Amino acid sequence: MFGTKSALTVAALASGVVLLSASGAHAEVWNDKRDTTGAWAHCWVSTANGKVRDQYAYISCYLKDTKADRNRVYVAWWQDGFGGIHLENKKGAGKTITVRDGRYNRHGAFVNLKWKVCRDRPGRPDNCSSRVTHKTR
Repeated sequence: MFGTKSALTVAALASGVVLLSASGAHAEVWNDKRDTTGAWAHCWVSTANGKVRDQYAYISCYLKDTKADRNRVYVAWWQDGFGGIHLENKKGAGKTITVRDGRYNRHGAFVNLKWKVCRDRPGRPDNCSSRVTHKTR
């Protein structure tokens, strides 16, 4: 899940925010909120470097199911050249959970970090918010 480097410390706070501190290293943090019918998310996206600028990417979100329809809600996040990941909330209507993921790109830096919040609609296209894109350079 999270890469380990002596120069990089990842601390998950009780609030669900992932903070990065890197000794003498570059780190960026963005936060955004998005919603769609049945789902709401507030996410923090972070990068930090190892040997290459922005070699690590992290996401931490509050994810809430806002509709009592038994459909799952999720945050989809992906990066250039890496497949998407769905971070799900299966707790039900009105429940907010914290979801997290981390990526390491051994071949170089992440450039675009993207996410959106969605509600699954079996047999139909999922209902999703607009996409958030963060460019690391």
